Amino acid sequence: MKKFPVGVVSEICLLLLLAGMILLNYPFLGIFSGSGPVLGFPSLVGFLFLAWGLLIVMIFLLAAHLGRDGEEQDETGGRREKRRP
Repeated sequence: MKKFPVGVVSEICLLLLLAGMILLNYPFLGIFSGSGPVLGFPSLVGFLFLAWGLLIVMIFLLAAHLGRDGEEQDETGGRREKRRP
């Protein structure tokens, strides 16, 4: 898997933070607060769980990608540094 360039990781983290702040703040919450129920749930609750879950998945994917750089798993599942020839 390709490594991110030096400044890209901090930019991705900042982008995820800003996306979370925007998605979970008034303008977007106001869109869904007046809507009727969707599949029996209020649309605001559905949006909150969807946005929250999406942010968690994106952060997990970023952390999983960063955890692979310079590490490999041993036989017991623990992580250790890669050997350099």
